[in-house]
Amino acid sequence: ILFPRKRLFNSCSNALQVVQLLYMKKENKGIIYLIFASICYTLMSVLIRSLAKEIPIFSQIFLRYIVAATAVFTFAKITKTNLRLKNIKDYLIMFFIAIFGYAFSTIFFTLAILTTTISNAVFIFSVYVVFTSILGFIFLGERISKSIVLAIIFAFTGLYLLFNPTNLNHSLGGIFALISAIFQAFYLIGGRKLKGYPAKTLLVYSTLCGVISLGII
Repeated sequence: ILFPRKRLFNSCSNALQVVQLLYMKKENKGIIYLIFASICYTLMSVLIRSLAKEIPIFSQIFLRYIVAATAVFTFAKITKTNLRLKNIKDYLIMFFIAIFGYAFSTIFFTLAILTTTISNAVFIFSVYVVFTSILGFIFLGERISKSIVLAIIFAFTGLYLLFNPTNLNHSLGGIFALISAIFQAFYLIGGRKLKGYPAKTLLVYSTLCGVISLGII
């Protein structure tokens, strides 16, 4: 049975209004961004696996960083974003989280994609949200609610079930994904120390440091 055209139009309009209302709330913007980022990570994982036979792993990551750095820098210039940091301390924090958070997280995530299944790698990597909550409690004094504690228990239960000791490659890939998640959590916690700066500023420095570090390797 076909939907009447007018009813279909009204349904679409209502759906768009709901999305607009969700987006207007500041706390919901982060959720929408996270959902979009998860979709991008899944798509990127498939592309990483498909390009693995054609392009060496570190060359692949290096090229990805060049494209990302160019795109972010161009976007920052178009939107006239201030790229200067306030003091040397902020530059040091930025350099530290860009290398030991952003770059290392990308390297180990790529290794995970190539040594285990995409579903395992993406799921284990997504546990960075849990690690971020734990590190936020330790370093920033953020409160951990009962729902987050429950989520942590479920996440670690899932990790236990996913690791397969009988298959060395899958276990190694899981370890790579877990290391990537830890570095990603450090990057996000470090980013909170620089929350006075626009996200585009942080991304410019992160991708630039990624290009430099991968170029050296």
